Amino acid sequence: MKVFHLISGSEGGGSRDQVISLICELNNYPNVEVTLISLMEGPLTEEAREKGLPLRVFSMNGIFDLKIISPLIKYIAEEKPDIFHTHGVRANFIGRLAYKFMISEVKPVLFTTVHSSIYHDYKNSWKRYVYPYMEKSLRKQVDHFITVSHSLQNELLQDGVDENSITHIPNGVYPEKFDVVNTEIDNLYEEFNISNDAKIVMSVGRLVPVKGQANLLKGFKQFLESKKTNEPYYLILVGDGPELKNLQQLASDLSIRDQVIFTGYRTDVAKLLKLADVFVLSSLMEGLPIILLEVMSAGVPIIATEVGGVFELIDDNENGLLIPKEDSEKITDSLTRIFESKDLSEYISKNAKIKVNESYHFSKVVSKTLELYQEYV
Repeated sequence: MKVFHLISGSEGGGSRDQVISLICELNNYPNVEVTLISLMEGPLTEEAREKGLPLRVFSMNGIFDLKIISPLIKYIAEEKPDIFHTHGVRANFIGRLAYKFMISEVKPVLFTTVHSSIYHDYKNSWKRYVYPYMEKSLRKQVDHFITVSHSLQNELLQDGVDENSITHIPNGVYPEKFDVVNTEIDNLYEEFNISNDAKIVMSVGRLVPVKGQANLLKGFKQFLESKKTNEPYYLILVGDGPELKNLQQLASDLSIRDQVIFTGYRTDVAKLLKLADVFVLSSLMEGLPIILLEVMSAGVPIIATEVGGVFELIDDNENGLLIPKEDSEKITDSLTRIFESKDLSEYISKNAKIKVNESYHFSKVVSKTLELYQEYV
């Protein structure tokens, strides 16, 4: 079985990691040959080369560069893959357009994985109008959709996609990768210039409006004002993005700049999570957030907004605390609960580790995806 995965190459974090991991694992199966096709050079292609993955790059000069359609069609016609699998709005559009104009009598089966919501990812940008059109205009070309959460599956159904052409395969992780020995993190305290007895609130994600970090800063400010001890508390925001300067300015305006650490993009998230006393996901919308699976694996108590696929992972007061989106006071209250109750913290962390090991190991993603491919080939 020959499989092509097409991705724009600009993706960061979760979806990129899932695609890379899936290709690595599928290539370990006999008679399965998977190639990654990227629409640009970048961190994704660097990682693919480091891992020795079969890779082909068709570089786009801007989002509306359609000159790559012809060489992409030619490449597919020459290689004759059985499966053509796209990820992300740009790759979906380019892949479906190429698929539409293929003249071969035997086309590959076209799959698309829906990693996030087109209606929530681009709220404060011209992309909020253009990307939904790009995504929906050529959906009829797709033979089968994979959604990483039930909320995204429902979104497709509401858009009129046939339920028989949708399969729910949630994201997954390798929980064992998050068993980091505490002695491995001593250098991080020095790097961030904090004492090893500091209390750490952490959040990981792109610095974009939909991730809601502004609400987290406000909630953390209120928490600092309410705490009754002199212990040092810090908020560590891991990630990069266009909102960085705005968030730094907001932290200054709230007079908490010295208590907020912006790390930028990091590849050592497993180690960083060992610093955390609590993790906060403040998003306004999510698919099925991979970072929550990672935090659950690391045994860090979670506070998360009740949006999208978060409901599928977190049971309130059982393996995490759920709060309404855009509610900084609830962030404050939940932080207080975690720091004031060691029993609660340990209880929800233990249950979270059990759930991720039982239901979200990445091996399940691989086996379910391969089974779905085999239904068509």
